[in-house]
Amino acid sequence: MNIEREGAYYMKENQIIAALAYAHKNQQDIADSFGCTKQNISTRIKREKFTDEELEKMAQAIGAKYRCYFEFEDGTKI
Repeated sequence: MNIEREGAYYMKENQIIAALAYAHKNQQDIADSFGCTKQNISTRIKREKFTDEELEKMAQAIGAKYRCYFEFEDGTKI
C-alpha cells in the first residue's frame, strides 16, 4: 500500500496505521509501551522515524510480528 504525498511515497506510516486498526490498538497503546507521549509517537509515525528494532517492539505491543528484509530465490534473507 503506497500513498503519494508531496512527491514521496509513505508506506510505513500507512502500514503502522493499518496494523493498529487491525489490532484494535491506538497510538496511546504504542506510546505506553515505548514510555513516551502519544504526540511523540504520532510525530514519529508521520516522519517514519523508527528503527527496525522499534518496529519489532511496536509489533510485539500489538500482538504481531514485524519482518523487514530482502529474500532471494535461494532463501537467503538480508
